[in-house]
Amino acid sequence: MIRTLLALALFPLLGCETLPTAGIIAPPITVDGHTAEWPGSNNPDTTAEIAADARHLWIRFNPADGAHAIQAAPFTTRILIDADNDPATGRRLAGLGVDAMIALSPPNELGSIGIGSAVTRYDPDATAHPLAHADLGFFFLPTHASDSYEARLDRAALDTLTRQGPVTVRIEQVDARERVLWSAQTAADLPAFDPDPEPALSILPAAPKDGVRVLSLNVLYSSPLKNPDAFRRTISGINPDIILFQEWFNTPQSDIQTWMDTNLGDGWTVIAPDPREGVAVATRLTVLEAIPDLVGDTGAARFVGALIDTPVGKILAASVHLKCCGGADSPEDRRRVEEAAAIHATVDNLRKRHPDASVAIGGDYNLVGSRRPLDILIDGLGQNNADLTPADTTTLGDAAAVTWVDEKSRFSPGRLDWVVIDTTRTPIARSFTLDTRRLSDASLQAAGLQRDDSRASDHLPVVVDLIRAD
Repeated sequence: MIRTLLALALFPLLGCETLPTAGIIAPPITVDGHTAEWPGSNNPDTTAEIAADARHLWIRFNPADGAHAIQAAPFTTRILIDADNDPATGRRLAGLGVDAMIALSPPNELGSIGIGSAVTRYDPDATAHPLAHADLGFFFLPTHASDSYEARLDRAALDTLTRQGPVTVRIEQVDARERVLWSAQTAADLPAFDPDPEPALSILPAAPKDGVRVLSLNVLYSSPLKNPDAFRRTISGINPDIILFQEWFNTPQSDIQTWMDTNLGDGWTVIAPDPREGVAVATRLTVLEAIPDLVGDTGAARFVGALIDTPVGKILAASVHLKCCGGADSPEDRRRVEEAAAIHATVDNLRKRHPDASVAIGGDYNLVGSRRPLDILIDGLGQNNADLTPADTTTLGDAAAVTWVDEKSRFSPGRLDWVVIDTTRTPIARSFTLDTRRLSDASLQAAGLQRDDSRASDHLPVVVDLIRAD
């Protein structure tokens, strides 16, 4: 049993006892922000635990403060890794010899609490080497504020993590003066390391027969105009029936239509009424009604929708792009809440006008503060006022639900893109995120894709297959 110690409020942790296990085998862990698969997730006394396989190290922790998103918090969350379990090597900190430290909301140049992440590797003599989060293969979920987080990193990034044997991990939250507000510590044995794991042979699945494939795709400031081939291969490989676009900024509807006709063939209908907003709906199916803007006096938001006739029935499909940036309860977060409420009011109005239609709302939700915008958008918009269901965005070939990756950003990869569905009318047959960097050569060749196609945007394509309810 992994033991943890907890320190709350402003009292520093004076000592921390850990009990290494005899060995550790990773359970099937998908980093999606849901931690039910962790052995200690139902034990309130287990505030931190780790797991590992031949290539990765996973970390789960339940901080005392769940009100702040940890990359935009008024405190720093530090993950301290004593990879060789030797207090005499690395940076001496909290009784450990720290070989690597991941700081979330790290100190900035002014000495106050900043945003994003900072990663540091330490030599045995404590010489520090700054790294990018991508160098460590580090990410965590959820991106929004939560009572529980799970993270993953690549053991190959640290020589000391490639050894077989004990490792100690401490997670702590500290203020700008490095006073400990909360901490937990755990230890375990690492299994043997595999330096050359095989890439996943995950075939890009076809859409279900008589179903509808919905794609949500943020195209990064109209990047298809600059890099058409990568987007053409990606969209053609996915072969969607409905596309919910974001970030076709400053691109008129006619130009998007021309791009679609040129690169994907005729037969597409594009609805993109406001180039300033960048949101668009495109479909090869019959559009019964274009919904170019929010309905009524509901507020403002980047929104466009369409009532579409599909093989699984009518679908109210909407593309949305909520406000960027800001932590929980920041002005930006409050703006996202207002936008979500305006979108909810519009979709609710439309649903009452079309009671036989399903609902699909996809896009860049930018949940980097609170989860409230998502909770508002799913609330009671399904048949008989059922909540909409967020589609799983696990990446093909990887057990992670990341939808946004920018290796040069101070922010580690996260889940910004969501598609929520009225599954009472159109159940989800399959859903996934596509990241070409995670697939084997054979998988890429079979789908007509290239390994760097997903670098064309910082957002990954999110795919949801819908079928008709019985």
